[in-house]
Amino acid sequence: MVDLETAPTPRGVVGTPTYLLGDDIISLGNPELADLLLQLDEADGPPPGDDA
Repeated sequence: MVDLETAPTPRGVVGTPTYLLGDDIISLGNPELADLLLQLDEADGPPPGDDA
């Protein structure tokens, strides 16, 4: 762990939000809301009572 209060940030260090679903990376960076909701719905499976 680096104490950012006393240590300068090294050149070239950046942070990217990474979204995981289980063990899978589903987005590097902030996903569009519709895309994120679709992936969550697909991972959850069909709604109860849906025999499709």
